[in-house]
This record gives sequence, structure tokens and C-alpha cells, in this order.
Amino acid sequence: MKLLDFAFTPQVFDPHEASSVDAWKDAIIELTSMLFRGRDVAPLVVCNFQSLSGGHDWRQVVVDTIERIADQSLRRRAQDLLSKLQGALVQRPPTFGVDAMRDEQDWAESIHESHRSTAFDGIVVQSSSHQFGSVSVSTFVGASDVLHASLLPVANPLLTKEAVADDLRVLFRYSDRVIMSMPYGPCQGFAVECLRRNLERSGHRSIRAIDVHIKGNKSVKSYAADWRKRLAKVRSTAEITCHFWPDEACPRERVILGCSMVDIGEEELRPKVRWGISMTHVPGEGDDDRKQPITRAMLNLREASEHLKFLTANLLSRGVISERL
Repeated sequence: MKLLDFAFTPQVFDPHEASSVDAWKDAIIELTSMLFRGRDVAPLVVCNFQSLSGGHDWRQVVVDTIERIADQSLRRRAQDLLSKLQGALVQRPPTFGVDAMRDEQDWAESIHESHRSTAFDGIVVQSSSHQFGSVSVSTFVGASDVLHASLLPVANPLLTKEAVADDLRVLFRYSDRVIMSMPYGPCQGFAVECLRRNLERSGHRSIRAIDVHIKGNKSVKSYAADWRKRLAKVRSTAEITCHFWPDEACPRERVILGCSMVDIGEEELRPKVRWGISMTHVPGEGDDDRKQPITRAMLNLREASEHLKFLTANLLSRGVISERL
């Protein structure tokens, strides 16, 4: 499973913009049950455009749109959809090219302009009249079908390092800090490919730091030299640190965490997990890749937070050696 990057026009939250109010209500039920049933992390991010041309703010327009719904029951359904999506909201830079946001067509065009610089997985609109050749556009009524098809697991034992690294692009795109547990030496090639492909992507400029946790603190100098050599041509301002663990203390799970940085006072920032993805193994690791599918799963927040807590709590007490690359 991978994170998907979607944009919604504000008009999606207005039942009177839909072709049928009943179809709009059914669409909310289908979408929310698919995205939030049995999990506390939605497998998608939703773009919260903070400053569109002309000073229009996406979330405020959505709130205003919902408040104008006269029917209390319909207004409550729209508010429930926004509330559920709150935890999935991510911020994009301003887009340009549309001076006035009068209707959904204006919003769709401005969102599409953002897609040109950093591609979405899809745009959801209320009206089916919006068509763009370079991005998948679906109506709100049909969005659950599109998302369901995109989220279906694909068991492909021949996935390459490049393909899996690309599937992680959304986690890298919207994280302030990325924490990778790649416990074994053969995982290094995949970890390096993740950094190479994702740190240089257009739109992946928010990452401040990368932490890579691996086993092998008896050969720190040679391991660190090898990492530096492999990453020498990667153009990024992110601070990359390798943490070399003793064999007996190293966490065994292959996990990648996407974190935001939270101010905890006195100008101190601390990582807070937003997304966590675990893998049975990684491409090129040597676990008979051709016979064993590379299974990936999104962790719930408790599992992901516990993994981060273990890493943080043991850095000083288990003899971990940290090297800035």
C-alpha cells in the first residue's frame, strides 16, 4: 500500500453543486468508510492550499461553503467529511495563473496549475465537465471507485528499488523529517535509492532531516564512508544522519516514518509521526525477491509512534553511534 496525493475542490463539500443530493450523501458514506474504517491514518493526503492567487484559502473557503448549507442534516454530513480529512491535510505552495476564484472551474484550473509543478495522483471535482489530459480527474460521486482501484494491493515479486522508492514519494513530499529503519547491510542499496530519487524531486523541499538506522556499529567508519560515497551526488539541503546500532539492540523491522516537527517549547522541536509504512523486506535485500512478494502496509499511529519512541529512547542507552553524512 502507498500514500496517495489528492486534491479536492471546495465545491465537493456542497451538496447543491452535485447532480443529486442523494448521490452526494452516498458518496460521503462510501468515501469515509473506505478511508477510515479500522484505521486511524487515511491512506491519502488532501491538499490544503494555504494561499492561492488572490489570497483565497482553501480550508476557509470549504468552511464558508459548509456554513452556507441551509439544511442542518446536509451541513452536518459535509462537516463530518471535513473533520475526517483534517488529519490528512497537507500544505502546498501557492499556485498562480488564476486571479479570481469565482467557481469550481477556477479552482480546478488553479489546482491543475499546481499539478504541473508537482503531480497529484488525482483531482476530485463536483462537476464532470473538468477535463485535464495530464492528471486523473474524477467526480466526487465516482471518487471512491477511483481510490479503491488505486489502493488495491498488487503482489509483484519483481518490484525494483526504483519502483518502491517512487511509491514512497508522497511520504517524502510532505514530511519535515523522515526516519528509516533499514536494519541489514543489503537494505542499503534500497535506502540510498529512496533518498536519491525523493530528495531531488520537484516539490520535495520541506524535508529538514533524514535519519537512517542500521545494524553494524563495529564498522562505522567504513559504513559511513560507503554511504557518503553513494550519496555524494544527491543535491539536497536535508541533514542526513546514519545511526549504527549494535547487533543485539538493532530494531529488526523495515519501517519508514514520515514526521512533522512540533514545537515543544523553549525553541525545541520534536518529531511527531504522521505516517508509517512497514515492509516485509526491500528490493535487492536477497530474500529471494522473485518468490516472495514485497508486502507493504501502513502502520496505525500507535504502532508508528511506538517505533519512533523505541528508536529515540535507545539512542543514548544502547551504544548507538551516530554519524552525520
